[in-house]
Amino acid sequence: MRHTWLFSVFLFLAIPFAQAQQTNIQILPGIRIPITDSVVKAQLFSDLNEFLAQKNKPVDSNSRVAPEYALETAVLLDELKGIEKSAKYKNDYFYRCYLNNLTTQSDGIFSIQFSYRAVYDSIPLLKASFHVLAKKIGDHYYFHSPLLQLTKSWKTNKTGNVTFHYKDRLNEKRATVYVQKLKSFDAKLGLSGHTTEFYSCDDFNEAQAITGLQYKVDYSGIAFNSLSASHGNKSICVAGADNKEGFNDVDIHDLWHDRLHSKVSAERINRPVDEGCAYLYGGSWGIPWPKIMDIIKRYAATHPDANWLNMYNESYNFSADTQRPLRADFAINALIVKMIEAEKGFPKVMELLCCGKLETGNENYFRALVRITGITKENFNASVRTLILNAK
Repeated sequence: MRHTWLFSVFLFLAIPFAQAQQTNIQILPGIRIPITDSVVKAQLFSDLNEFLAQKNKPVDSNSRVAPEYALETAVLLDELKGIEKSAKYKNDYFYRCYLNNLTTQSDGIFSIQFSYRAVYDSIPLLKASFHVLAKKIGDHYYFHSPLLQLTKSWKTNKTGNVTFHYKDRLNEKRATVYVQKLKSFDAKLGLSGHTTEFYSCDDFNEAQAITGLQYKVDYSGIAFNSLSASHGNKSICVAGADNKEGFNDVDIHDLWHDRLHSKVSAERINRPVDEGCAYLYGGSWGIPWPKIMDIIKRYAATHPDANWLNMYNESYNFSADTQRPLRADFAINALIVKMIEAEKGFPKVMELLCCGKLETGNENYFRALVRITGITKENFNASVRTLILNAK
């Protein structure tokens, strides 16, 4: 019994140690470290490992994030979360962290580049590469995104609660439209006093680079996209969408998601309802809601016996375009949200939105739906068909 107890204690201590070894940054032979002071070097890498060990936490909970850069670093942390995992290879520590480069800047700041890599069946695999800056505060080093440093020469324009950052010119007319749409979402969600920093980039490559994301396999081949995050009562959008006439194309669908997630924890949000709101307020894949509604009406007309309940639970794609799916559960919720908001106001929409994450059989959703609207599983098909036929 004594030996069994000792072995259990050893195993309890060994597992966290083994995991730490897997998450710590690795320094391969040939990588030059321009730090002659061994104490400084040891402290820097100890603090860097602490930063990386806490990367899956919210930015407020990572004790090695430089506080004054928390908003910008929140974008980078979102991209670091779960980066070592591989669903394909069923391994939570498949990708290991390796130092790519470390340099010292004139102001005593360290510039650090690192990547997550693996080798499988003799094939080298690169998951992502990152760039952070490190500064010493007191006895420790703190880490942050290079965004503010890389954009310090950019121009700014403040419109409403949004500060636009851009290199050459800003189409103020289009920027004002964006501010108005954002303001309308904030009014619905009760986000008073919420401010936004908007960075207008030429493309997604630039948007990634200024945040500190140098490469991520998930984004390979994508020319236009945006990165965003929130911290307290502030949001940031690094827009790498198509920059036309001095302003980036902004997907209002995604803007809705960003604002909702600024207000409500992801653990409470029911995704099909969230997507339904995004369909209603911003369309999908560039298709405006009225056109989506026409597609639904045509489908309903040619499928009079459609089982909308089954289509909802299966998230059925009723679009022939496989690149731009239109999901039945999202579209149905757009209709339901429109009805609830018109009849009972947005607080009741929020009640449905916050019914909880997607469950098997959508049980939590239907409990909330019947409480708010009276629509049950039994009358769901008839109710949805009526909503479609009466939709304008």
